[in-house]
Amino acid sequence: MSNPVISVMIAVHNAASSIRAALESLDNALNENGSPERVEAIIINDGSTDKSLDIINHYQPRNFIKVVETVNFSNIGKVRHYAYSLSRGEYITALDSDDMLKNGALTRIMDIMREHPFDLLITRLDEHHDRHPVLEIEDKPVLSITQDRLKELYLEHKMVKGHLLGRFIRRDILTDDMFPEIYCYEDVVITAYVICAAQNILITDTQIYCYYKHRGSLSTEKSMNKTVLFLQIVLSMENFFVKNKNEKVMFEGLFVKVCSDYLSRNNKRKLPRFVMDRFNDIKTFQFLFSTKVRLSRKMMFLKIKSAGIF
Repeated sequence: MSNPVISVMIAVHNAASSIRAALESLDNALNENGSPERVEAIIINDGSTDKSLDIINHYQPRNFIKVVETVNFSNIGKVRHYAYSLSRGEYITALDSDDMLKNGALTRIMDIMREHPFDLLITRLDEHHDRHPVLEIEDKPVLSITQDRLKELYLEHKMVKGHLLGRFIRRDILTDDMFPEIYCYEDVVITAYVICAAQNILITDTQIYCYYKHRGSLSTEKSMNKTVLFLQIVLSMENFFVKNKNEKVMFEGLFVKVCSDYLSRNNKRKLPRFVMDRFNDIKTFQFLFSTKVRLSRKMMFLKIKSAGIF
């Protein structure tokens, strides 16, 4: 049997209330008369203590192949890495266990693959706060973008952020060392590596992924340990992501924002020593007069400097 076209990585931990809807959306993302072997779902149950595994095992997919493994990692980075190691698809994407794909989403993506072969496709997320998202797709233009421009968008961290959701990545540009085994923010690093490895890149405002934002998720929780880890992750990206002066000053803009978030979220007056050392390396004149740095980040920089936090 030939390899699938798309591998969908699904990490599951105590998702009994939502996993069936996620799997049904994956079925509905494909045509009923398609070939199920074109898409595989790599479902990793990470130590669930509810009925998640029972629901997964009893679910009978119509339009995709189901691969189920149970682990006890308690670590999303390890789960991502393990799912990648099991995948056989030409392309890889991710589906969170409490999110949904829109109707016909993967059929549309495979149409794009045939029309415009790519290393990386970035689609826009449809963010919602309830369980009743709009599941119909409104097609928008698919545009080519250079790696340099995508790196700028990533460092701006507004239009393009660090997650795998709604992204489709050619598997042969990935390597094991792109998957850090950390308990959160692993996608920030994976995305940075992927951008550096991708040559043929497409981007579209077409929304094929319904992203559910809820309280208590890793993306909304604001703990001390998480903000320190995020600082470490952002600094670790500099060595492999930043290649020229423009990227360096934009990276420093992102770094300043993360520093500001750390101070405000944790009511702190000082930055950790490893952060202070890098903050002090920022050349004030070049940073403040760079057209590549957003005004809001320049204001954050001045606020931190004037407070004597560094």
